[in-house]
Amino acid sequence: MKVEFLDLAERELDDAFKYYDGIYQGLGLRFIAELESSIERIELHPTA
Repeated sequence: MKVEFLDLAERELDDAFKYYDGIYQGLGLRFIAELESSIERIELHPTA
């Protein structure tokens, strides 16, 4: 299974990254890392 994001969702993701990184430097990267981990789990177990 391949997970894809709509353009609007990608823009929202970028906004979320900037928001979290604005709260605390590096928090945006932690947010993206967690998102990528979640996507990987979805790809590995799409019916879970």
